[in-house]
Amino acid sequence: MPLVLSTNEATESGIAYADVTGVAYEYPRRYRKLVRPGERFVYYRGRRLPSGKTRPQQYFGTGVIGAIGDSPAKSDRLLCRIYDYREFSHPVGLLWSDGKRVEPGGEAGGLFYRTGVRQITDQIFKRLVDSGDPGEISTGNAYASPKSLHEVDAYAMHVATAYLKTKFPSAAVQPMPHNNPGFDIEVRSAGGQVLYAEVKGTQAAAPRFFMTEGERVFASTNSKQYTLIVVFDIDLVKQTHSTMEQQGDPKDHFTFVASQWMGSLKQHQQSMPPA
Repeated sequence: MPLVLSTNEATESGIAYADVTGVAYEYPRRYRKLVRPGERFVYYRGRRLPSGKTRPQQYFGTGVIGAIGDSPAKSDRLLCRIYDYREFSHPVGLLWSDGKRVEPGGEAGGLFYRTGVRQITDQIFKRLVDSGDPGEISTGNAYASPKSLHEVDAYAMHVATAYLKTKFPSAAVQPMPHNNPGFDIEVRSAGGQVLYAEVKGTQAAAPRFFMTEGERVFASTNSKQYTLIVVFDIDLVKQTHSTMEQQGDPKDHFTFVASQWMGSLKQHQQSMPPA
């Protein structure tokens, strides 16, 4: 199930965590069964500031849990990498427009929002991402214009959605919000089984595509419920294309080559002073 990861600049307990938004998240070992590579999450920010002042609580971004290891600072904590972080264009508060709480458990008050890692339903996650309208991340498509990328993506989504509705006529085929972490379309059968479909579109004559590390980890973790649909050789003028589908873990069927690297400043290393 999707998660809420709480991150605060200051806490009532005074306990500090080595969180770097969009890069890494440190958490107590008691959450080890909840935090798993490939799981989607939304960030939650509490009200307390280091100055003692407060601010509105809000959900402000989304991403995918990456590799997990021991925290180098605390033996009773774990540290996970964060992949595909996208900041919300519109942070979401504790309440929906109808006055109901985003997380129903929060209605009881008390210590609910002090829980560092919380599970939410797919429906709540989808609504948060849809409401937050997360921004773009780079997937290596810097050589095509934004307009062309948008048109190719929309075309591929239309083709894939129609294909899945034909293939699963009795299932609910639901395109996800733009920039949903991990996959693009959810196919839910009448019996409750779920298939996650990732859609890639390209004008190249061969089925080549870019995949973020977060997408790759999600696919590997959910390989038994995952399918990749590549719509290639797209001609937007003639409205023609070719399609291929591959179920399971993509790394079992495709060769992946790193085309970009993300750089992060090492700990205890200072940046250069301004000129």
